[in-house]
Amino acid sequence: MASILVVCYDTSTGRYLVKKAGSDQIADLAITSAHIASGQVGTPHILDLNITSAKLTAALITSIEAGVADEGITSAKLASGAVIGNRVADRGIISGKIQSGAVVGDVVAFGGILSGRIAAATIGGDRLIDATITSGKIGVNAIGGIHVLDASLAGAKLANQAVISAKIGANVIATPHIANQGILSASIGALAVGIPHLAALAVISSKIGANVIDTFHIANQGILSASIGAGAIGGTHILDGSILSGEIGANAVGGAKLWDYGVVSGKIASGAVTENALVSGISIDIAEIGQEPSYRAGELVSAYQGIQFSTSGYFGLAKINDIDTMPAVGLAIANILSGAIGTFRYAGRITNPNWDFSGYVGNLLFLGSGQNVSEVTRTAPSTSGECVQRIAKVIVEDTIFLRPEMFFAQLAE
Repeated sequence: MASILVVCYDTSTGRYLVKKAGSDQIADLAITSAHIASGQVGTPHILDLNITSAKLTAALITSIEAGVADEGITSAKLASGAVIGNRVADRGIISGKIQSGAVVGDVVAFGGILSGRIAAATIGGDRLIDATITSGKIGVNAIGGIHVLDASLAGAKLANQAVISAKIGANVIATPHIANQGILSASIGALAVGIPHLAALAVISSKIGANVIDTFHIANQGILSASIGAGAIGGTHILDGSILSGEIGANAVGGAKLWDYGVVSGKIASGAVTENALVSGISIDIAEIGQEPSYRAGELVSAYQGIQFSTSGYFGLAKINDIDTMPAVGLAIANILSGAIGTFRYAGRITNPNWDFSGYVGNLLFLGSGQNVSEVTRTAPSTSGECVQRIAKVIVEDTIFLRPEMFFAQLAE
């Protein structure tokens, strides 16, 4: 095997010496700090491609104790363009190679990463593992100004089910972290929120605060047919006083937005509309609404009995056998205790499932007959001294059109 000769000049004798180079000719710790002085290796004394792959062998630098000392590499020691292409090979940096606390402060300086410096698909798969970014890892004002540029996030950048239950915790978004005009026209595209992506109880009491929605934030035709589905608002989810004066503006409900029979029996509860709640000029179909404001009863009144006003200002039963209580001005629509406040119907459609006027559709109805002196009957009173008053007509077997006549006749005794 060929040997390597090393030629040396001995200054003390003035002779050249030739020695055979063997192993360990530069012994352990032979070169220590400053033995290769500043500027001893000039440019370029390690020529292009002199150090290729694996010239620093595996485990050559074993620990951080003395391999590259503290501040061993300072500013500009890796010159511009020194590392190009794929010089850190696949899996070159694996788990734990940058240890805890190795990168502190502003290690990547302002402008350190410019356009395109992190190439497409640089971070593949699950490279940020679960819990990689925890509380406080993105500091206050870490993202300032417009740092996500227009069209930076294109379609499907958040994959299907990327955000699942509880990934945005309590109090994560404080007031107001979507700034004024943060979401402009069409910023949430058509069909962006599919059915049903607000889960049950997702929005509960007070989640939309006072004055959050100002005038005209649901534009003309913003809610179209069936946009609020059947049963969407259940129970008493629009609370007492939720809609105040002027909260539904002029022309907010246009055209025939409440269709025929849009509001049917029982949808507006007894006493829901009280005195002066409907201002002058409101159009009401007398065939549908005939419920008066509230009054106090002077005696016990049962549902669907004829009532009249007394001289004391209370209302009580109209009785065909007592001319002083006639005529009836309407029908009670619920049981009313003596001294309690109740309402009555003076005109319009009334349905009572206990009525059976089969075969009498279109016929007149009267107040009282026999012992039922305050009930609605299909037979006119016939006993001397009783009063005859027409009060309604039959629509179907259990429904009448109420319109009491204010005159009556007393049968001769």
